[in-house]
Amino acid sequence: MHFAMWLQEQLYTRKLKSKKFADEIGIHPSTVSHWLKGKREPDSTNLKKTLDFFCSNMSQKRVHLHWIYYGKPVYTIKKG
Repeated sequence: MHFAMWLQEQLYTRKLKSKKFADEIGIHPSTVSHWLKGKREPDSTNLKKTLDFFCSNMSQKRVHLHWIYYGKPVYTIKKG
């Protein structure tokens, strides 16, 4: 269910419709609908496509993966 909440937030903050997102990453809109409802989660290939779509660098991907799996974002504090 964490993935569903994360994806809803990503779509909402970008004002992106689920169908447009599905088209952009090359999957069927019903697949995204199942993800958003928490009925299914993406396989590793589609998870990578999703993270590549929403995250511009590896550091962001790590933060988002933590959010997806544990239900909350994690922030890194830089010292000095």
